[in-house]
Amino acid sequence: MAYCGPQILIADVVLWPSRSIIKQSYDARERLSDSSLPLHLSYGNLNGDGFGIGWYSPPSAHQNTTTPCVFTSVTPAWNNDNLSRLACRLESGLIFAHVRAAYPGMPVSEQNCHPFQWGRYLFMHNGVVAGFMQIRRKLLAQLSDAAYNAVQSFHSDSAISFGLFLNSLPDMHAPQAPEVMLKAIQATIAIISKVQKEAGISDTSLLNYVVSDGSTLVATRFVSNDEDAAASLYFAEGSAYERTSTAQQQVKRTVTAAPEQTLDGAAGARSKSVTGEGDYHLCYGELGTRVCLIASEPVTGALSDWAEVPRNTALVVCREKAGVLNVVQSPLTAEGVHPRQEEVSRCIEAVARASGLTATANLAAPPANLPGPSLSAPILQTHSSIPSRMDSEGDSPAGSRDVSPSRLPRGTPSGGLPAHGGGGRGRGRDRGTGPAVVVGEEHRLTGHSGTVMALAASDMGLLFSGSTDNTIKVWRLSDCKLVATLEGHRNPIRRLEVHGAFLYSQGAKTVRVWELAGFTCVGVVQVADISGSMKAMAVGPGGLLYVGGQDCKVKAYRLTARTPAPSPIVDEVAVAAAHAEAGRTPSQSPLTAAVAALVGAAPGLAGGAGLANGSKRAPVGHPADARPAAAAAKGSGLALLPPGCKGLCVATVACGGGGAASNGLSRQQPEREAAEANGECSSPTFLQSTDRAVCRACIHAAEQPSAQSGCDHSHCSSVTALALCGEYVCSASTDSTIRVWTAETLEFVRVLRGHRGSVLALHGAGGLLLSGGRDHLIRVWDSETLVCRRTLSGHTDDVLSITGITVPLSDPASEGLADLFSPTVQATPASGPSLGSTRPSSASSAPAVPAVPAVPAGERPLLFASGSADGTVRLWSAHCWSCIRVFRSTHAPTLQPPVLSCAMSESWAAAGMPDGIVRLFSIDDAYARAVQLLYGLADCGADSHQSIVVPLSPVTAKGCDEGGQPVTKKARFDGAAGGRAGAALAPVVTSRLERELERALRTFIRIKTVSADPSLHEECFRGAKFLLRLLEGLGAEVKLCQPVEDKNPLVLARLGRDPAKPTVTFYGHYDVQPALEPEWKTNPFEVNAVDGHFYGRGVSDNKGPVLAFIYSVKELLEECKQPSRAGCLPVNVVFLLEGEEENGSIGFREAVQQNLPWFEGTKLVLISNTLWVGESKPCITYGMRGMISLSVEVKGPARDLHSGNEGGVFCEPLIDLNKVLASLVDSRSNIQVPGFYSGVRPNMLSCALQRLQGCHEFSLEGYKEALGVPYLTTGRSEADLLNSRWCLPSISVVDVRVGTTEEGHDHYRFGPTRFSVIPRAAVGKVSVRFVPNQDAQHLVECLTAHMQHEFAKLRSGNELSVKVHSIGDWWEADPDSPLMRLAERAVQQEWGTTPLLVREGGTMPVASALEKLLGAPSLLLPMGQSSDNCHLANERLGRANLLKGKNVVKHLLAELGAQAKQAGCNGRH
Repeated sequence: MAYCGPQILIADVVLWPSRSIIKQSYDARERLSDSSLPLHLSYGNLNGDGFGIGWYSPPSAHQNTTTPCVFTSVTPAWNNDNLSRLACRLESGLIFAHVRAAYPGMPVSEQNCHPFQWGRYLFMHNGVVAGFMQIRRKLLAQLSDAAYNAVQSFHSDSAISFGLFLNSLPDMHAPQAPEVMLKAIQATIAIISKVQKEAGISDTSLLNYVVSDGSTLVATRFVSNDEDAAASLYFAEGSAYERTSTAQQQVKRTVTAAPEQTLDGAAGARSKSVTGEGDYHLCYGELGTRVCLIASEPVTGALSDWAEVPRNTALVVCREKAGVLNVVQSPLTAEGVHPRQEEVSRCIEAVARASGLTATANLAAPPANLPGPSLSAPILQTHSSIPSRMDSEGDSPAGSRDVSPSRLPRGTPSGGLPAHGGGGRGRGRDRGTGPAVVVGEEHRLTGHSGTVMALAASDMGLLFSGSTDNTIKVWRLSDCKLVATLEGHRNPIRRLEVHGAFLYSQGAKTVRVWELAGFTCVGVVQVADISGSMKAMAVGPGGLLYVGGQDCKVKAYRLTARTPAPSPIVDEVAVAAAHAEAGRTPSQSPLTAAVAALVGAAPGLAGGAGLANGSKRAPVGHPADARPAAAAAKGSGLALLPPGCKGLCVATVACGGGGAASNGLSRQQPEREAAEANGECSSPTFLQSTDRAVCRACIHAAEQPSAQSGCDHSHCSSVTALALCGEYVCSASTDSTIRVWTAETLEFVRVLRGHRGSVLALHGAGGLLLSGGRDHLIRVWDSETLVCRRTLSGHTDDVLSITGITVPLSDPASEGLADLFSPTVQATPASGPSLGSTRPSSASSAPAVPAVPAVPAGERPLLFASGSADGTVRLWSAHCWSCIRVFRSTHAPTLQPPVLSCAMSESWAAAGMPDGIVRLFSIDDAYARAVQLLYGLADCGADSHQSIVVPLSPVTAKGCDEGGQPVTKKARFDGAAGGRAGAALAPVVTSRLERELERALRTFIRIKTVSADPSLHEECFRGAKFLLRLLEGLGAEVKLCQPVEDKNPLVLARLGRDPAKPTVTFYGHYDVQPALEPEWKTNPFEVNAVDGHFYGRGVSDNKGPVLAFIYSVKELLEECKQPSRAGCLPVNVVFLLEGEEENGSIGFREAVQQNLPWFEGTKLVLISNTLWVGESKPCITYGMRGMISLSVEVKGPARDLHSGNEGGVFCEPLIDLNKVLASLVDSRSNIQVPGFYSGVRPNMLSCALQRLQGCHEFSLEGYKEALGVPYLTTGRSEADLLNSRWCLPSISVVDVRVGTTEEGHDHYRFGPTRFSVIPRAAVGKVSVRFVPNQDAQHLVECLTAHMQHEFAKLRSGNELSVKVHSIGDWWEADPDSPLMRLAERAVQQEWGTTPLLVREGGTMPVASALEKLLGAPSLLLPMGQSSDNCHLANERLGRANLLKGKNVVKHLLAELGAQAKQAGCNGRH
């Protein structure tokens, strides 16, 4: 075997893998001990016919690293201590290992042991040269003197083969290019075949050679006779090679391992070579190969890692850049000449040119709290696009040999292709029209435990992410919440694609089809076998599924239509919510009927594929239900496995209970039935070299595709990406080329060249094909002429993914509409009017646009996004071909992690990264600008980063807006296309303001407005000024009130004084609690948007709701068309924002009383400072308890005393206090104070229970778990518990301190003598909650009398006193009042469900106080969920709660104004 990759301990390759070649040789059990022989000859010399290892030392200044090292021996490798010592101490990035070097009749000596070494080369051979002894002299006669002297053993056919290889090199001493080494190994095989033919030898030669010069590695699998089987050879490639941890092995193994084999008579069965053995595996964390293993038998547990080298094929493992490997396949013939060899050499040369490229390290972005405008996007920096040079040779056109004349597109000369670089018009590489803005992420989606390799977005507002943890997560983009987790794949998810009503997911060997209407797996398509794993996928119209991978081919599978059967409903709530958020139902496409065959194929089957994380699953059907459907699908060309099948092993019984695999292979051995579902062999017997058929039997044979690319024009290495482009399917490969095939038959059309190194990304849309690769460049190809029209530079490392967003258009038939998306449009910067202007730019400021043909009907690209290994996502304008935005992570370590996958929606660009996090970047403004360009309302030269102002009246077909004013450019959008374009413009203002709201929240949270901390007084004042300026921007009258010195000011603002309109007063507070808890996972004063929630101190209490109200008013103003914006609000609005709510509200009542004219005409007081009762159902609060805060103090001696000297001789104050406090409640939380339950109004919970019953928003077990207590003292049911929490009084002891109340915060005194001090006084703080219709003063009297009575019973000489600090009255609203009904309608309009009516056990004195002061009812509209952690660590607020809460307020104000207007009209009539 051979290893090529990062530096690794040799033992990790040779000794310790449980399936290493040494273990395989040991398990072959040859040459066992013979008891009939004398003792000195009878001991087991198991596989003692020679072994060897070779390696290249790591680079060092003290040694020649080009010369490899070799260690060989004739003793058994598994029992050689020297091998163990060397392998456990040496590291290398290129390792050879070989065992069993001799064949019958061959002398066993170290000279014959592999690998052989000469100069910089290592060589080894598995197989035989037929008739070697007959042709040995003739082979030696072919050698030069230098090559002859390099032959290590004339008895070894392998050694002489090595000499022939050296002799075929142009220079045995100089380093050679990869293609030269390939030609030399081809010549070696040709010479041997020629000499054998001349000698009349017809026996079979097996020539599996491996040779390396320390940089390039060439391996061959060659058999001389077509009728005979070739010696086995496999290769595996990945991003890393690692030892599997014990925990991983326990998770992966689902069956009991086979009993350990006994080795009676074998010497040293447990030698040091195998005592450290364990399982190893390949990782797939990036889009490239960094590790390549070549072996005669697979040496890792997962057979899906391995691909069989095709017979008579050479593998060339060459290096690109930064440790990236490229595996190229080349055909071999006995004659040494093959038509494909020239193409292979050309590809290898292009790959080699990438080795000279260097990537620029991207440092992580600085923190987001940079100075600048408070409401701006989180802009980090700006820089121009960075071009990277490329020599002209890389842009050379493809020759005529690459073109099939019968398949040439229209207008293309038959002689070849035009030059790429300038598109035939002298255009060079585009660098953009100006600096691009660098922006950090707006949100993060977490949950994956592995690299996010694939992303896909759907029109239903869903984002799908696939990871190396083998799961797919479904996210709802409207609120960034996880909807479902899809399980079923047993290998990393490499590609995701949404087509019609289905999601396609690609693993190593299978493609799963998921129904979007229920997130259920409706079928599995087996697309690969031992020939290699799949790496690319595309889905086309007409039910065609295209795949490509390690076998270098493109295959098509046609999904034929049958009558669909009803699919199981898996998660009705999640699906309904996803559809409701998007405002649409799953669309039906031509593919729907095609894939309906899969739905009908497995009715009721969920099996091992479906939802995880507690989501409801579909019922599992009997496996027999799948057999007829599978057979029918197979007969119709659909490669289908039951959805329950978890993997690739033919003998597995994991497919829902039994049944043989559909490929008809018989089971091999009983122990193999326990093989793991992902193709991992659980027993070493799977890897015995004497049973090579086992590896094939362990993996399903792939079904026959309906079409596949021909071998004559196939890629030379792995297919990395596929894209549909008009009538073609385009495939990209690590061989540096893009190949074009007909979509229906996969007939070869053309080779597109120009990239240096691997091509890693493709995207086709709107008549364009975009490609990106190792050369850091994006090339834009015209799909009709198949020529490169322009090159986009800017990335500083590999371009790993490309995606885009399009809109459908019908034929414009308008003389003014040019092809806005043609690459031929000049991208020269132009100074034009500001965004949103409809006036034409002057002739001098804008370049002339050349005439172009009419735009055909179809999709038109608006924006493209490219993800790169430089850690950035670049957003490109499809109209101007400039980079308009650069996105990067603001929460990354020192170096930016690579962006491995991208997806786009109208609002977000998503990036998948190795840390398992999906990062979302806001693009709604860029999308709006793209629509503007589509309408002709903006120019490329305008500043793309200004605020976008779009008229809400859509452009009509006649080129006039609704007011009859002409526009600059005319366009006509018919039918569905026009509806989509119009709909894209309508929400622009709202979306922009929502992003502005989120950015304002980030700025607001950074201001540490902790009112209880005197050191942050200036920060609190900054917070007040922030609100003041924000309200001034709305055009409001503003005022700061500070009735009490050294207390935070009150912010007053008013919009509108129309007496005909009602006035709504909104109360909120901008001060927050301290954030001293050590449990904070993020900076509490920096907003972190994770999984649909904003984390930070004050986001829920109460800065988020305050900004939501402000921006609801701002949206109403933005939608206003009158000159006086404040005058068009449906209501007058007053803002009352307090800065001392968390610190006693000192001076609040006085400030309101002093400014009563500001509140003139108030009809409603709106407050949002409470929480929902649960997590998913919105609520309206209609009642809250009151609160009495008091302290109980017991004073004793004049000073503190020593417990050793005076303890036990007097009544201690702290003991007396504890006894008094303990008398307030019993062990079941029943209050023991006489008369304390008097005045409690009965049946206060009836309104709430009517809607709470059956909603599952609250449960006893869930509540107990949330509290972290073993049991509850009250409530046998949810109703009893809620009644105790909301409708009954309670007494809680919240603090006990030593000292007196006058000592304030100095009660606690710490030190080494604290345990020996008896305090002279002790104070207990008591919180009393009371309910309607209790009287606070009466309760104080009852409580005081009870405590005095209990204290008197102690007969203590100490003194007890009770002090009331504050009283906040209870509050209650009538659930049947018109205002409550109005609020219900507003909530239902936004959330789509009837809100719950709830009470709260907490207290908000301001509600009742403002009702009394302003003479208007209060309405409490909670925005936060019960898990928001207000006043605790990791406080959070859901993004959906913030935005929908804003909209609820907006609906409420609008309807309140409409009602008042209607009432005024009725009064006049």
